[in-house]
Amino acid sequence: MRVISRVILALLFAVSAHAAAPSAKEPNFARFFGGVSSPHPEELNTELQAQGVEKVKNLVDLGVEGIVATSGFLSAGLRYVHRVGLMSESVATTATSYSATIRQDTLLGVARYKLMGNDFYIFDMLLGLGGSTTQVSTDFAKGEGEWSADVGNGSPYGIAGVSLSLGYKNFFLFVEGGYAYNKLATVNKEGSANANVGSIDLSGGYAVVGIMFRMDVISKLGKK
Repeated sequence: MRVISRVILALLFAVSAHAAAPSAKEPNFARFFGGVSSPHPEELNTELQAQGVEKVKNLVDLGVEGIVATSGFLSAGLRYVHRVGLMSESVATTATSYSATIRQDTLLGVARYKLMGNDFYIFDMLLGLGGSTTQVSTDFAKGEGEWSADVGNGSPYGIAGVSLSLGYKNFFLFVEGGYAYNKLATVNKEGSANANVGSIDLSGGYAVVGIMFRMDVISKLGKK
């Protein structure tokens, strides 16, 4: 939670500072969102199922984004996403409680291009590129283990998607969908983690919903 709160504060501070500067052609927005992503890590799923644990189906995504207008219909900024998934035993029993947990923090630079819109709606596309830090913790019959990877291991994170926002001028609700690329080419192994899992591919489609608001308006309210 400390990491999440620090990133949120940093993003909001950066966007607020820009919002206080002379206004650009397009407004500066902050977004808070939540949703799901659907990766299919074959090597990891094979190991999980061999140990009597469910395969990875969906991850919960929680995130924040801050963007500032650069020129015309183009905006750029930073996006942070925390992803988590919990896999339990395939067949629940009272004698055992085997499980696996995925936790991931991602930070990437994003660019958004406004395709169309007015005071009531905005339809845009986005591209993002950054890195991730990932831990896959397990509790199997053979003991506890962990696979992990960070930016130094070669764990790029990229997204491409589209977003539709509905509201009026300053506040919007939005839905967004797209594809996230996140292949952990090299993973560190600890404890009972199987060495046969040489890489973990957490790429897949994603969908999120959230709120979006203009940062310059929030800054003015805070000064009153």
